[in-house]
Amino acid sequence: MDSRFLIGGDGNAKHTPWGARLITPKERNLLNAITNYNCHHFSTGGPNYWPTDPSKLPDLLDFLVTRGIPVHSVNVEPVYEVSSDHSPVIATMGARTLNKEAPPKLTTSRTNWDMFRAYMTEHINLQTRIKDRDELDEATRYLTAIIQGAAWHSTPPPCTRIHKVDNTPLHIRELIVE
Repeated sequence: MDSRFLIGGDGNAKHTPWGARLITPKERNLLNAITNYNCHHFSTGGPNYWPTDPSKLPDLLDFLVTRGIPVHSVNVEPVYEVSSDHSPVIATMGARTLNKEAPPKLTTSRTNWDMFRAYMTEHINLQTRIKDRDELDEATRYLTAIIQGAAWHSTPPPCTRIHKVDNTPLHIRELIVE
């Protein structure tokens, strides 16, 4: 089989790899089929189903499956416009690799973990007493700030890359290709 395809929509299939909250048995089979047939799945990674029933939680039900299409040429974005109980999803495909913005990260492969550990040891207060919800919220904010500070202190800034811009007119590029 050397077929190429892109299929997407409300798969009503819940599985954590494409961003759903939980996994159901038939979706395990779907993920196995996607893997076994050399396909790829794409999603926004966040909820796109907004139930009106207050006892249900938002979830991710809309996703794409592709085969034979380079992974780096597909981009999926959410559209937060109310049209129904599902948010629209826009999939973009290009003949070239699409420049995708990297998700923000606190640490990288260049993080100095000894420096991180030392920062945490120096700044953390383990004697915090938590008696009520407000104190728990404050302790959570404090711990989050300490972890962020340790990461920022021990992770060098990313290297800036200079992207070459091709200002050659399209008709000239087509002549070069010929």
